[in-house]
This record gives sequence, C-alpha cells and structure tokens, in this order.
Amino acid sequence: MLPCFGLLMFGVKNGTLASLVMFAIIAFFYWIPYGQSLLQYPYSPTFKMRFPLLYLAFFAVAVMLEKIREASKSALTESRRKYEFLCYHDALTGLYNRFWLQSVIDNPEQYHLKPAAVAVLDIDNFKFINDNFGHPSGDIVIKDIGQAIVDTLNGSGDVCRWGGDEFLIIFHTDIDAEMVCKRIVDNVCAHRFVFDKENFNTTVSVGLVLAPNGGTDDIGKLIHQADINLYHAKDYGKNCTINSELKP
Repeated sequence: MLPCFGLLMFGVKNGTLASLVMFAIIAFFYWIPYGQSLLQYPYSPTFKMRFPLLYLAFFAVAVMLEKIREASKSALTESRRKYEFLCYHDALTGLYNRFWLQSVIDNPEQYHLKPAAVAVLDIDNFKFINDNFGHPSGDIVIKDIGQAIVDTLNGSGDVCRWGGDEFLIIFHTDIDAEMVCKRIVDNVCAHRFVFDKENFNTTVSVGLVLAPNGGTDDIGKLIHQADINLYHAKDYGKNCTINSELKP
C-alpha cells in the first residue's frame, strides 16, 4: 500500500520518487547478495523474485489511479469555474447578468462597492433591427454595443446586461460619469453595422443618476432613478443622456 499512500499524500512527482526509493530498498534486500545476507529469515527464490515485481505492479496501479483522480479533480474544478461564470455572467455578451446585479444590491458590502453613479442604457429602435434583419443580427448588435461600452469605460465601472437590449453601468468612485456616458453615446452612434448588404448605425439612450457625496450603498435607489431618467431620455428624442443627482 506504500505506493498508493505516497502518491496520494505527496502527489505524483514526490510520491513516485518515494516509491522508487522504497523499491530500491526492496530490490537491495531481495536481489543483491549483500542485502540478502542481512535478512533475518530465509525466503524462497520465488518469493524474492515475485515480491519486488508485485510492488512494481501496485505502483503502476497507484500511478494510474492518481492520474485518474487528478484528471477528475481538474475536470470538476473547470466545471465549477464555468458554472460560477455562467451564474454571474450573460451567455451572449459575457458581461455581468441580472443575477450578479441582484447579489450586489442585496450584499453591497460583500462586493466592496459604493457607486458614484449608475446609468441604464437602452438600444434605440431595437425592435426594428430584429424585425428587419432577424434575431441573430440583433444579437450581434447587442454584443458589439456591450463591447463598445466596456471599451469606453476602460475599467472605470462594472457593466451588466440589465435586460434584452438594456445595459446597466455601476460607476466607481471619482469618475466623471456624465462625460463617460456622452462618450458611450457618441461611440455607439459612430459604430457601423452591415446586414444584408445594408450599412446602418444605431443609437442608445442613457439615464444617469449621480450619488450624493460621491457614493452610496443604496444601489437600488440609484437604479430606480436611473431608469426614470432613461424614459426621459427616450421622450427627449433618444440618442442622448439625461442625468440627475439622487437626493440624500
């Protein structure tokens, strides 16, 4: 049982080294004349031949079992990583999803977030894209706009896919959120799409709310006000940002 124990306790590399050292000791006593002279009891030649070979057989089985165990552990770890990613990320865009956002709202101290602002973005006339070019084209628009938002933020906030064609940004502290939102609106408007040989662009409307005193733990209130500002942006004519400050 020494090979199995050694490989389990010390891993394949160190366990193999320890097992080979033990095999060398066994071979010394059973196969080397000087080692045989040190034995206190007489053993048959058959036993002296079989015992080291049996040890090697157990060692081979132990290596195989340890390799299988490590492969299974690696597969389980990778499955867990993928599950955790899919649990908190949107499958289409790779951005955070609504479940992650709800976790942040419920446990802001766990994520160490004290947002300076929150913005809700909606793709203008998205139904027109789906109806005229199909849902796969609509998915491309969502993915490209999501990436444009991430590129414009450049690490200054966390992006979440809030709904079908809506995104939500939680801005970090000390960020000029209004300027960033205007850049997002401009960058999205400048992005060109080509579907069915038709070249066109789309726009986004943004509702932004700034937290009082540079930050707040009440993310839910920020989201609610940002959503209201988004509707104002739609009424104002779309392709713009409407912002306000959350009252303390």
